[in-house]
Amino acid sequence: MVNATLCRRFWLPSVGLCLVFLGGDALAAQDCHYNSIAATAPASRFTDNGNGTVTDKAIGLEWRRCSEGQTWSGDTCTGTAGTFTWQQALQRADTASYAGKDDWRLPNVNELASIVEQACYGPAIDLGVFPETATDYFWSSSPHAYYSYSAWLVYFHDGYVDVGSNYNKGYAAYVRLVRGGQ
Repeated sequence: MVNATLCRRFWLPSVGLCLVFLGGDALAAQDCHYNSIAATAPASRFTDNGNGTVTDKAIGLEWRRCSEGQTWSGDTCTGTAGTFTWQQALQRADTASYAGKDDWRLPNVNELASIVEQACYGPAIDLGVFPETATDYFWSSSPHAYYSYSAWLVYFHDGYVDVGSNYNKGYAAYVRLVRGGQ
């Protein structure tokens, strides 16, 4: 079943498609296959902290619900997510203060990949937990051992984890911050 919060009115079961309003007149299509693929990052795994963050009960991390550049409105993310080079993403995390906390950081590649919902694509994430997520690359804090000019990325269109060999650290990608763990 598709996330009922977002797809209640727009779920088209005959084609397995969920239409989600992004703002204005734009629509994005998220395709989820919960009937044939078990949820890997279901909403039930996250506790809503009521302040624009959620806590992942499985691994104990606290996530910002919105991508950097967006603002939590109380029920969704508003504004436009920004893109940053890898160095800018690390610096942004170092100076971030949100929900009364200032220990936000860029997640490592395994942490970032843990919020991928493999039963969905376009984007591959639970939009009820992380609304308005771009279907694009997000930086992790993990540099690549061989390609020193690159770091690991997660492509939230389909959940692909990429070494970034085609995209060096100067590439602009999206950012979602986390705290705790490591």
